[in-house]
Amino acid sequence: MQTKGEISKEFLYANAKCGDSEEERYLQKQIINQLKIKNIYGRDLNIKCKILHFDEGNRFARYMVGFGAGAATTTIKIELENQQNEKIGEFEVSAEMKMGAFGGSALNTLEESAVKIVNFIEKNYIK
Repeated sequence: MQTKGEISKEFLYANAKCGDSEEERYLQKQIINQLKIKNIYGRDLNIKCKILHFDEGNRFARYMVGFGAGAATTTIKIELENQQNEKIGEFEVSAEMKMGAFGGSALNTLEESAVKIVNFIEKNYIK
C-alpha cells in the first residue's frame, strides 16, 4: 500500500463515498459493510474511493488454466477527508485474483480491497 499524508489516530468512525460506476458502488457497499462489522461506521472520517484500474480478466482461463492465467486485477485510489472536507491523507490499494471456484468473480478483487482499506484505516486513523 502506498500512502501520502500525515497519519493521525483522531477519528472514531468512518464512512465511504465512491464514484458512480457499478463497480465503485459495489466497492462502497463492501467498505461500509466492513466498517459496520468492525463497529466503526459513522460520519467522522470520510473515505473517498476511485477505481483507477479494474480488469475482470478471463474467468474461463482462471478456471481451465489457473497459475495466474486470466487474473482479475484492480487498483483503487483512496482519499481521506475530515469533517471540514480537508484532505488528510491518500493511499492506493491493489488486489489480484488468480483463481476461484469456477474461475471466481472479478468482484472478489473489490471485496478484498474493501477489507484492506478498512483494516488500514482502522489501524492508522481510528482511535
